[in-house]
Amino acid sequence: MARRNSLKLEVDDSTFKKNAKKLLSDMGVDSMIFMRQQTGLLARDLAKFTPPFSTFPTSKGTGIGAAKDIRQGKLAVAVGLYSICHIRKRKSINWAKKAFGDGPIFSGKKQIAHGVIDDIESLALWHNSNRGSRGRTRNVPPTQRPFVFRTVFNKYLKKRQADVGTAKASFYKASLALNAKGAAPANVKKNLGKAIGSSSVKKKRKGPVGTTTGKAKGAYLTKSKFLPKIQKDRTIKAMKRLKYVGNKLARESFK
Repeated sequence: MARRNSLKLEVDDSTFKKNAKKLLSDMGVDSMIFMRQQTGLLARDLAKFTPPFSTFPTSKGTGIGAAKDIRQGKLAVAVGLYSICHIRKRKSINWAKKAFGDGPIFSGKKQIAHGVIDDIESLALWHNSNRGSRGRTRNVPPTQRPFVFRTVFNKYLKKRQADVGTAKASFYKASLALNAKGAAPANVKKNLGKAIGSSSVKKKRKGPVGTTTGKAKGAYLTKSKFLPKIQKDRTIKAMKRLKYVGNKLARESFK
């Protein structure tokens, strides 16, 4: 069973229809090589359909995204953080701490803020406590949002925005493991080192089995909404590839 924040898929010969194995054998195509190709391409498809994306992706092309997708992701991070904080200058922070200490902040008898945050570590804890299992930031009612020192907020926002593209990077990394090359935005490439993703193909009794693994909270949407379409498209393309190879071999046999 895959962990909640991961996506693990297995693709074997049956995914490409029951007659795929016989077709491969009849055409003299190495089933291990074919499965490596298709598993790598599946991983690339997963990267393409993993957020962020500014417009809904298609299965066409080899690229997994563009700079505008990363900009969309960074904007979403900013919107999420603004929905849980009140950004204030040092003067306001000092006033609130002096008047209310670590407790809620009031204006008259009305609470206007949850408290004060003036360091990165506390803001990170606050942010993580308001993120769901899918990685999305919950909207906090204005009266329950803390005052956050502007400089601290800006540094933390920059840090979080640097992580945008890590979910895509997990499946991009998996695709590269099987040499399924494709263009990727700069932020995706930068996050390859911290991304967790892999692909492999093993020979088993029933035939080659390809496995693609990617772990990231951003993969939840890929799994819950797009996975059936991705698998269907890859099946169709795999069979088209088999037919193309078969026709090519047939033409060459008559030369």
